[in-house]
This record gives sequence, structure tokens and C-alpha cells, in this order.
Amino acid sequence: MSAPIEQRVRRQGRILAAQALYQAEITGGDATEAVAVASRIGAEEEGHAPSEPAEEWARWLVEQFTGRRLQVDHLIEETSANWRLDRMARMDLQILRIGVTELAVGRADVPTPVAIDEAIEVARVLGSEQAPAFVNGVLDAVSRRLAAVADGGAGE
Repeated sequence: MSAPIEQRVRRQGRILAAQALYQAEITGGDATEAVAVASRIGAEEEGHAPSEPAEEWARWLVEQFTGRRLQVDHLIEETSANWRLDRMARMDLQILRIGVTELAVGRADVPTPVAIDEAIEVARVLGSEQAPAFVNGVLDAVSRRLAAVADGGAGE
């Protein structure tokens, strides 16, 4: 798969993952199952379903978040300049969760700047008007905290 195609597939997967987390939070349902539901809704509204690789990437992101929820939410609260999770716009929070999850997992094929830039792009598509700047600020702070912890410095 070429780089531009893979980037498009992963962005589509990130969008789908954020929508699934949003749906699961609102309905109280299972986030992994919500990926398939969000995919069907997207297909009905946009006239085409996300690709299977995009759905797989979304499921992987949701599963990684689910396994790290406490860590991810803690990082968001600690770095979001006095914003509590319950005061954040619901979709903005889901976008942050996906971005922080990618940073926390630390995949070699998704460098930190790419994870941050992609979350900002998802925020442009799904988030509030202020979401891109907010997401950028929080993810930058999270990435610095994670780097400090990895380097053995004080981070948490």
C-alpha cells in the first residue's frame, strides 16, 4: 500500500474510531462493536462504507484505548490546562483519546508528529471550532510528558 493511500486509510480509521467512542459513550454500548455501527452509519450518510483496512485500524485504536482508558484519561486531564474531562466537548474528548492512545502505544510506523498532525486533522473534520488548537496543545503536552517519562525524567 503506498504512503498516501495508507495515510488516507488510517485517517479514515481514526475518524471512525472517534465516532465509535462517541457513540459508545452516549449510548453506554461497547466501543469495539460501535466501530461497525459507525461504519454502517457513515456508509448510509456518505454513500460509501469505509474500507476494511480503515475499519481494522479503527478497531485496533478502540481496543488499544479500551485497554489504556485510565492512563489515557489521566494524561488528558493532567495536560489539558485545568479542563476536566466532563467539561470537554464530547467529540473533542474522543479525538483526544484516539490521539493520546496513539502516542501512548508508541508505534514506530506512527511517529509522534504524525500522530499529533493526524489528530488535528480529525479535529478539523469532527470537532468543535476550537478543537484543532485544543487538540494540538494537549497532545503536544502529552508527548512531552511521555518523552520525559521514557527518558527517566519526572513526568507523572
